[in-house]
Amino acid sequence: MAASTPAASRERRWSLAGKTALVTGGTKGIGYRVHSPPSPEALVAAARAALGGRLDILVNNVGQTLFGAAAACAAEDYARIMATNLESCFHLAQLAHPLLLGAGGATASVVNISSVAGFIAYPALSVYSATKGAMNQLTRSLAAEWARDGIRVNCVAPGGVRTDIAGSSGVALEPGAARAMEEREAARVAMGRIGEPEEVASLVAFLCMPAASYITGQVICVDESVLSRGRLEECRGRRRKGSSVSYLEKEACLGWALCVQEEDRIYFGALELEHKSRMAAASRARRWSLAGKTALVTGGTKGIGRAIVEELAGFGVRVHTCSRHDADLQDCLRRWNAAGDGGGAAALVTGSVCDVSVRGDREALVAAARAALGGRLDMLVNNAGQVVVGPAAETAPEEYARLMATNLESCFHLSQLAHPLLRNAAAGGGAAASVVNISSTAAFYAAPHLAVYSATKGGMNQLTRCLAAEWARDGVRVNAVAPGATRTDICDTSGVALGEETRRRLADAGAMDRVPIRRIGEPEEVAAAVVFLCMPAASYITGQVICVDGGRTLL
Repeated sequence: MAASTPAASRERRWSLAGKTALVTGGTKGIGYRVHSPPSPEALVAAARAALGGRLDILVNNVGQTLFGAAAACAAEDYARIMATNLESCFHLAQLAHPLLLGAGGATASVVNISSVAGFIAYPALSVYSATKGAMNQLTRSLAAEWARDGIRVNCVAPGGVRTDIAGSSGVALEPGAARAMEEREAARVAMGRIGEPEEVASLVAFLCMPAASYITGQVICVDESVLSRGRLEECRGRRRKGSSVSYLEKEACLGWALCVQEEDRIYFGALELEHKSRMAAASRARRWSLAGKTALVTGGTKGIGRAIVEELAGFGVRVHTCSRHDADLQDCLRRWNAAGDGGGAAALVTGSVCDVSVRGDREALVAAARAALGGRLDMLVNNAGQVVVGPAAETAPEEYARLMATNLESCFHLSQLAHPLLRNAAAGGGAAASVVNISSTAAFYAAPHLAVYSATKGGMNQLTRCLAAEWARDGVRVNAVAPGATRTDICDTSGVALGEETRRRLADAGAMDRVPIRRIGEPEEVAAAVVFLCMPAASYITGQVICVDGGRTLL
């Protein structure tokens, strides 16, 4: 995507109108929710003819599963699963490449449908899991190779989702066995339910949008934070005491009445039936809407933070933000309010002065946000951050302490302070609340002279996963967005004066020849990922760290 991204309208960045797509396996389950079956060559030829010779999007969704002991797997079963799940993905991508190459206006997109089985071990699913692990790495490799062609390649890895993949794979399961599998999967996840096809399809659609133009090579799980067997035992113990479990359980008209009395089958079944009915009733417009929601965004007057504030406000969210400097804050508030005269979205922004490295300031910030937002908080975006650049051996203790307090402690403490508000919003609003932490790709690769900064972001990533697992029962989803090189002034705002040697090392670490898309990112491209993660459309995504880096972490 060209550097004109900031000038593009919000409507255009969030629209797929007029685009063309080929979706394999589109008559059932996940594929039906996003929409072929002779040879791959015939399929692509048919799509070319039907779509007027143009193809913007390829979704490799078709797949089959194979249950059984690895030692007993027949050679023909192995070959069939490999051909269906993996070879077809590669071959169709090859065949579609010339058409995707010719798509005009914006980058074309390939999205492969993988599985959490590519990450965690499932007994009796070794061959299926191997195909998904291979697909994940194929995604990364194609993303690195095809970025120069203007083609982004990403992967969506669903957890347990309500589909009939076993039946469509020719696997006959007794009703009791199928039900038991569903219950076991529900017990492994933090929210205590399996996902719906629409929740996977929403992420696929987002990854194809211009709003996701700096995201490539990512494998994103839609799995509601898969947990261990201990989750089920904990739920059982809390149900015996009659204590609250989660907002979903409380609002389930049948489920809450039964869950403290009945066995797991009724308990989880009631939750899932209730959720399915809510999903069916929710229109596409509602799943992609944030109108009327409230958010606290730290560090919202510059760079990525300002883009997040403006994107949220543009979706009708009432935002409270902060800055260390009152002059910067007032300047932004004046500009936003001027843009919002006559009821515009920008008039929904309020702010207060806060140094997030100071504990008392953080407490005052949450109190100010509570007052400004009418006592309700649906979203927290921990964006404020600073950088310390220099040799690790020469980092002063006060620099270390300041960076840890600003980047990591503030993220944890503000999440703690916001938790009661977020939990209450989820319980009363019918949709999960959301925390999004702004991390960095510096947590994934080593950059000279950024040791402490990188450590804070690595800590933030693991904190994100842990809070996601712990707070899902409260209806609070927690994710992180990790930008790569982005057009901001973080060094200047951190008071960092870079020496010539440090500048040279950083320039080498972030050289554009290591970024497959071959350009720096824009704040709006990071903001779009944050906004999507806050939407009901992302309701089954938690504990994920999504890199918005043009593919930098691939190389």
